Amino acid sequence: MTVFTLNVTMQDSKSRVTRKAYKTEDISGLDVGAEYLTAQGFVTTLLTALGNLTGAQILYYNLGREVTYTDTPDAESNIDEGMTASARKLNNKLTTLKVAAPLDSIFNPDGTLDILDGLVTAYTNHFITGGGFTVSDGENIVVLVSGKLDK
Repeated sequence: MTVFTLNVTMQDSKSRVTRKAYKTEDISGLDVGAEYLTAQGFVTTLLTALGNLTGAQILYYNLGREVTYTDTPDAESNIDEGMTASARKLNNKLTTLKVAAPLDSIFNPDGTLDILDGLVTAYTNHFITGGGFTVSDGENIVVLVSGKLDK
């Protein structure tokens, strides 16, 4: 089954921003490229209709293909708990990385994050230059500085 998710960001005349999410019907085909082109056609016509219906400005949209990921939750996982880590960016400013339902094993007894833990570095290395991802402002991090358990 191939379903695409469309996230549309709009802004009103008072500079307030909202985001709306849409999902396509199943457009399974033989080729991911053809499926994407079909979804893009749906997006074009939907955004035209939305633009004619709303007074808000459509700023941008993201179109992505949903892929089912096989995983199961750990026995005591809790999304009400979180981890907040501080990392230094290339411009020497700090940014935060957040993770929901972190494993207890990555924390020191006082609730601080063990920034040298292998699971932690395996994750944060994805945001270092060449790791494939950037933090929210499009920059890479240089080093993880600290972190804590959120409750």
